[in-house]
Amino acid sequence: MKGDGTSPIYKRDVKEKMDIYFGRFDELFGTFKQITDEEMELIDLLDTRVKYLQQANTTDALKQETWRSQRISRLIIDYLLRSGYFETAQKLAEQANVEDMCNKTVFMIAKQVEDSLSRHETDRCLEWIADNKSKLRRLKSTLETTVRLQDCIELVRRGDRLEAVHYARKFLANLPKDQWSEQVVKVMGLIGFGIPSKSRAYNEYFSEKRWDQLIELFKQENARVYKVNYQKQHSIMELLQCLGN
Repeated sequence: MKGDGTSPIYKRDVKEKMDIYFGRFDELFGTFKQITDEEMELIDLLDTRVKYLQQANTTDALKQETWRSQRISRLIIDYLLRSGYFETAQKLAEQANVEDMCNKTVFMIAKQVEDSLSRHETDRCLEWIADNKSKLRRLKSTLETTVRLQDCIELVRRGDRLEAVHYARKFLANLPKDQWSEQVVKVMGLIGFGIPSKSRAYNEYFSEKRWDQLIELFKQENARVYKVNYQKQHSIMELLQCLGN
């Protein structure tokens, strides 16, 4: 019987509720572990880089020259990674003994995502978003919303508005209030009413520029997540000139 004595308590009901509670607990524990692992990883990385920077203040002439040489190597490696020359960057990092100071994996994955977006494919980007979900949430990123909207736009472009409705219900129905922008409202209008024949305001959503903007947004968020510089790539000559000054 229940506590008020009005109806019986069935073991099946108790088991179902306990399964729900344990499922939520496992989910919370998994999220907590992921956040803890990320923080420990950042602490280790920060410790390594602080020790590296401390070497710049040494009075030992040989150590100073080694540090300067490694600094030059790091900047060249960064250039190579941004340019997609991953194997060359790896060899130079090993030779200069600065592997812990580089972000090879970050740049390699970013290049994969950028290439897939340039082909108008979002699956790889959504995988990246899932892998970095907690960080993106803390940063209040709009990347996932933007990618989901682009998927909806592509479905409408192909004339599959019904599938776009199902997709929007699955991934956009529970958007937080701060994510409900004018862009979201307009895309919902596209899904509901189709493509207006004479509307520049809506036709811009089918422009190639949207994919370029999505790639730029990903680059910005990747830089924020992994604390890497987001800047225009300089030529190798400009880089060496800066180092010489």
